[in-house]
Amino acid sequence: MDHAQPTKLGFLAVPAAPYSIGILVFVLVVLAAIGPWAVVDSILNCYLSFVHRIPAADGKKYISGPAYTFPNGQMVDKFLDARTKSWEWEEKYGKTYRIWAASIPEVVITDPKDVETLYQQSTDHNKAPQANAGWLLTQLLGSGLGLINGTRWTSLRKTLDPMFSHRTSLQYFSDSLDAGAENYVAGIHQFAKADQVCADGKSIILNATQALQRYPFFEVASMFYGKMSEEEQERLWVLGRRYSEVFAAIVSGGIHRSKLTRYLNTKAWNNARDYQTAWREFNREIYKRRKLTASEAPIVVLTEAAERGELTYNEVTDTIAESTFANLDIVTHVISSCIILLADAPEVQKDLLQEMNRNKADRKAYITRKDTLLHYCLLESLRLRPVLCKSSSLLHHEGWNIS
Repeated sequence: MDHAQPTKLGFLAVPAAPYSIGILVFVLVVLAAIGPWAVVDSILNCYLSFVHRIPAADGKKYISGPAYTFPNGQMVDKFLDARTKSWEWEEKYGKTYRIWAASIPEVVITDPKDVETLYQQSTDHNKAPQANAGWLLTQLLGSGLGLINGTRWTSLRKTLDPMFSHRTSLQYFSDSLDAGAENYVAGIHQFAKADQVCADGKSIILNATQALQRYPFFEVASMFYGKMSEEEQERLWVLGRRYSEVFAAIVSGGIHRSKLTRYLNTKAWNNARDYQTAWREFNREIYKRRKLTASEAPIVVLTEAAERGELTYNEVTDTIAESTFANLDIVTHVISSCIILLADAPEVQKDLLQEMNRNKADRKAYITRKDTLLHYCLLESLRLRPVLCKSSSLLHHEGWNIS
């Protein structure tokens, strides 16, 4: 009996060994054929799609969308290839579908009626934590108006609203914006391509985006800082480039979505820290100058509100950064798209110039009207070249229960 038991165990182990090896070899061959990351993506996609499934109102199906890919989902596509991907995804998944910001589901709506409904209910929607972009974004804009909720948002809006009311905006147009536009256009030849000046000397060829981006950038900045010197403008432009470098790392995702980027002392974290130091110093210097020369400037009002404890200093600097740096591409996109589309429509150009000439006597009233060809040109450019836009939540919509 003492010898029987070991013999039995040994006998059972013999056929199991090659069978187990065969299974292992098969798994390794499959992994080699399709790639280990494809397996990881498939497993995570199944898990996340199950955990975050969004049912139809009748409970018979779930919202679909592009599969999750580790580690960023569709984060990079959303920022860098939104136009192409949005057409592709809409054609494949319909007008309402789900994408992934890392492991966070986001619902995309593309039907104008759905967008209208969303904005009618906008007071019911809180902004997503960290805008679903990860921890490093909080080091750039974490306290900005566009990323905060609740009483913080209410307090900041209460302070900002008088400075950017419709009446104040019209006064700003009269005092600064119109003259700034004329001066900028007068010097736009400096952005002409050196080898593409027309023989008659009256026409130039330029890159619309590159030629126009400084104008909205400095006009928006001057709403906070007042009239800026050339030295101040150049410093702000350099800070904008440094901001963009950090934001590129945010879009790339990965480790920068968590505090690990700080603990590992990555280049992106160091760039973010250096940028914030320089950004705060720039705003402190501007505040000191404007306090002496333009005490009504928003930078003075906001900074002193922070000193009284009504706001935080980060809310001030992050909101200015959001309005200037974060929105630069959006504002430039709208203006440059309109001009590019007009360049392809000579007849519309002719009609638009005639309309502008007819309204020279009261340009302020002309700009504010919504029944002009100019206004319709901007709307049409937004339709044909839409700006990337998303929201984090919608309750019951288009047959889907979204939470």
